[in-house]
Amino acid sequence: MADGIPTDFHGRLGFGMKWNMGWMHDTIEYMKKDPVYRKYCQGQLTFSMVYAFNENFVLPLSHDEVVYGKGR
Repeated sequence: MADGIPTDFHGRLGFGMKWNMGWMHDTIEYMKKDPVYRKYCQGQLTFSMVYAFNENFVLPLSHDEVVYGKGR
């Protein structure tokens, strides 16, 4: 690790990263729920942590979900 940057990313533009779309969909579904009932669905947010450290993930929130009417 040089300068706080992992050596496998040094000199790259981040193309080794993957979008974790499952995280995005789980997060959006969680936020759609009434706040009173969210406390019963915490596992929906923490599920992706099972495999989060096996890959180099970016956690996206896609504008397509709003633009194309898939969510609000």
